[in-house]
Amino acid sequence: MAGAKEPKQYTGRRAYLNDFHLNDKGEYVFMGRMMSFDEEHMTYRQYIVRSVLSAVIMIAATALAECLPAVGLSRFGFTAIPWALQMVMTALTAYAVWKTAFGKNPMREYVYKSSAEKLPGRVILAAAFSLLTVIADTVYILIKGWEGEVLYTALRPALSLVCGVTAFLFSRMLKKTAWKA
Repeated sequence: MAGAKEPKQYTGRRAYLNDFHLNDKGEYVFMGRMMSFDEEHMTYRQYIVRSVLSAVIMIAATALAECLPAVGLSRFGFTAIPWALQMVMTALTAYAVWKTAFGKNPMREYVYKSSAEKLPGRVILAAAFSLLTVIADTVYILIKGWEGEVLYTALRPALSLVCGVTAFLFSRMLKKTAWKA
């Protein structure tokens, strides 16, 4: 037929829609690549449990630092900016873990690209910003002192250190995992 339209080809952010095609019943069916978890030393379930546990520890340690009573350390931009960047990267890590956990195994390639593929970079950045926060907090303490609030002032860099160590261990686990098409 001369009047039949070709399906629209998407580019850019919506290119994954090209992998969906109409079947005979008029339903859209995914016809793209599927990525499956391919590891011998851990199961997919273990991978998800460890990932979720790591993300929860990272978020809790980062958020708890701001839930403490305000000390001079928390009101100083030199220490607040690295913490804010740590929080952003930790939240992005948790989001990627969430998408990976609900993406199933095997997962669609576009879900993999937006979650499991980006997870190692986000975890490394979260670890780097956590370390930067610890350094900034330590420098502040060395220059300004404890300002009478020893416990809360000491807990802030300690919680960032917990987040950083967890992120580092999480990144080591991610290096040992593989996905295949």
